[in-house]
Amino acid sequence: MSADVTFDIVTASICALLIIVRCGYRILLRCKVHDTCHRMWHVDDAYMAFALLPLIGRTTCISLSFYLNPTHTYDAATEEAAAARNLSVEKLAEYYVISHKLLIPARIFYALFLWSLKLCLLNFYSRFVDIFGWGKAVTNALWWFIVITFFVILIPTLAECRPLYFMWSPDPTGANTCHRALGNLITMAVFNIVTDIALIIFPFPIFRHVKLDSKVKVQLVLLFSIAGVVVVITIMRLPMILNQAVSQRSRSMWASIEILCACIVANTAFFYALLKDYQRGHDSRGGNSSYVQQPDYYMQAIPSPELRRGSSARSDGLEVPDHCFIIESPHNQALPPKQLPSSIRSFNHDISRPDRMTDTSTLSNLASYTFGGLCILSALPFVGIPFPNRRAADYYAGKSEWMSQIFRRRLTPGQAGYFGAALRIAVGAAVIVPETREPALLFNGAVVTYGTFRAYVDGRPMLPQWGMLAVIAVCLGLGRLSQAAVVEKP
Repeated sequence: MSADVTFDIVTASICALLIIVRCGYRILLRCKVHDTCHRMWHVDDAYMAFALLPLIGRTTCISLSFYLNPTHTYDAATEEAAAARNLSVEKLAEYYVISHKLLIPARIFYALFLWSLKLCLLNFYSRFVDIFGWGKAVTNALWWFIVITFFVILIPTLAECRPLYFMWSPDPTGANTCHRALGNLITMAVFNIVTDIALIIFPFPIFRHVKLDSKVKVQLVLLFSIAGVVVVITIMRLPMILNQAVSQRSRSMWASIEILCACIVANTAFFYALLKDYQRGHDSRGGNSSYVQQPDYYMQAIPSPELRRGSSARSDGLEVPDHCFIIESPHNQALPPKQLPSSIRSFNHDISRPDRMTDTSTLSNLASYTFGGLCILSALPFVGIPFPNRRAADYYAGKSEWMSQIFRRRLTPGQAGYFGAALRIAVGAAVIVPETREPALLFNGAVVTYGTFRAYVDGRPMLPQWGMLAVIAVCLGLGRLSQAAVVEKP
């Protein structure tokens, strides 16, 4: 199995695991007490469950395509190439054709997966904005925009080569450049960026209608802006794919990275709520014992925008106070859960109390999330993926060789690379989770310290080692300062 196929399968497996855990949690551990509980099944969960189908379809098509034609060449089958694979020339030519045909459904499945996640995020955000008069109209317009852009993407995917069989026909002279599917690449990238930016902007107008502590606003902004990661990856992948002559290997690698990041982004809110539920213990009492009565959250409805402008035509801001809300001090009385918007009731169960938050804690979380994410991404060059460029892959290839020497050749350089990648992913994930953050940083610091000592002895470059130690020290220091600030808060 080639490294390309392995990477596609690994990323798809991680995405499938995230989706199965989310859907299984809400189906098997469904809460029947609170109608706003995050254990309830929502429409966005249905979109997420549906996304499993194109994910499996794309992974199957790409894996078979690379198995049949590892180099994705459009050259005619030769006797030498056939003999190297113990095949006849006719059979190898058939393999080449099938591998190129499989790229068409693979690209459709790829787009369908990403667009399913967009609809999932749209439905999640709509629970925040539908309480406003303009919310439902904008939600419906954005839903149709996302659906229409998906069908627009199908046009260059299926019509770029005319007739269609040029897509899979041998082209040893390079005369038929349509099989490079440049139109599909650019069209999908443009609409991917546009729809992601629209989803990022979509929930921000709610800040005009609510009064929130600045720290809580930071949390909401981070939640709503996390989709920007996918935008950055989409922008990065275009020039890198074009620089590599639109090779299928490069396209497949970047598509897998984008799929993984998009799946993580779409599931961030759920797993954050799951973590908070695990920390506090789920409230299974009926009546008005739901989230807003937790001691860390204080919310009270405020009049609707129409009432605040002096309009006497409506009084639903008081009678049905579900248009906006305010975070109040501990001395104010919170309204019963049924008087608050369901999306706000459910989500604010997971927002830390403002008077317990500090600028240092926000900075500490941001630094740790960034470092953890970079640790996870650094696993890619460990297994030979040229991310973010070939220079990084060459550096980590040398690092894998060095690790193999440290293990006295009990591990081959390839095995050492996979071991290093697994370690980076585990450490990165542990740094992101607050409960395991400090032990993970200390463990990583110990490993890097040992690596720094060995690098000094072996005469290897010291700058990456010192840089890693400095980042670990900053994350540890900010974590300690934020803990001290919380303790000192009255």
